[in-house]
Amino acid sequence: MQAQRSEAALRNPGPRIILGHLVNVPAPEDIKSHFDVLEELVTTGTLRFGAASRARARDFIDRFGPLRPWVGKALAPLFDDITDVMMWSNEFRTAWIVPRTKDVIRDVNEALSSLFESREHAKADPFRLRPPEDRPILQPDFVAGKLIPIPRTLADALAIELLRANRALDRCRNPECKRLFVKAYSRDRHCSAECGDLMRGKGQRRWAEEHREELNRRRRKAGRKR
Repeated sequence: MQAQRSEAALRNPGPRIILGHLVNVPAPEDIKSHFDVLEELVTTGTLRFGAASRARARDFIDRFGPLRPWVGKALAPLFDDITDVMMWSNEFRTAWIVPRTKDVIRDVNEALSSLFESREHAKADPFRLRPPEDRPILQPDFVAGKLIPIPRTLADALAIELLRANRALDRCRNPECKRLFVKAYSRDRHCSAECGDLMRGKGQRRWAEEHREELNRRRRKAGRKR
């Protein structure tokens, strides 16, 4: 059921939209750096976060499915699906940091590398008996002569989208919103049509206010000609 929900979500609304939802899960007080996430996991074995973030994480899972379905079974009770969403939402947010210093790029690469690792390293699997999440993410395509990334989980699919869209990561220009989002087109400046319409309306009103006298002169001049 969970896998079917994730597969359906990846078809519609698609990984770009889901990625935007994921990175906006943490409430402001629960936004953590890559170093903070690692330190807290090492010292406590889990991540602490507030009720608002927990509710957002649960809503994300209800809509799109868990990021890595095996986590709730393999790492319980210290680490569950909600904690997994919180960890990767904070890790993926790192990619939106500007400017992207060497440290930021290193943190993103390390996070993605750990995500792309297979859970089983030592055992051969000639008959492909392992579940998909235990297999390497890179699969050979002999005819094409390529190694193709095949997402095993929702987390893999979003990480692949993050790599493909690395130049399209932005923050909504509506100062009352400021959501992180992935641009569909290079000219996109807002996370939604609602924010775009709101900001265009404000821009038009501001322009009209700044050019009020000029507009009034034109109206008076047009009236005299009649």
